Amino acid sequence: MPAPDAKDYALSRATLLTEGFKGLLVVNGGGAAALLAFISQVLDKSPKLAQLSFIGVAFMAVGLVLAFLVPFFRYRHSHLVEKREVARKTENLKTPYLVYVYGMSVPLRGRIRSRRFISRYQRAACHSRNTDQEMLKRLLRTQSSDFIH
Repeated sequence: MPAPDAKDYALSRATLLTEGFKGLLVVNGGGAAALLAFISQVLDKSPKLAQLSFIGVAFMAVGLVLAFLVPFFRYRHSHLVEKREVARKTENLKTPYLVYVYGMSVPLRGRIRSRRFISRYQRAACHSRNTDQEMLKRLLRTQSSDFIH
């Protein structure tokens, strides 16, 4: 049996990517369909649960959109590899990896921004509470001094 060559490895990777793509479609599409069926059953009984389930459907829809981007990036990457083989240059191979790193950093950046917003909100709420308490103390002092005289 001959040792596998580069073409065999490329076919193996292509098969794995195709099956992974199908899996993403099945999981996200099936999850969205199941949640929609669940929502139709629960809508009258518990509107709050149905509302929360819509958020799950939204996440599944985002997953489907991202899954449909997989073939685009596969095509782009294969085109870049083909170019590299012809020109023997590797500068353009960084694009898929940079897009991946950028995409993975989006939730992290959102989390950091939300924490900043929450801390600003908490500081503002704390400041307003302190101001309200100080005003109440002043009011009580003036009323008690008026009562004594």
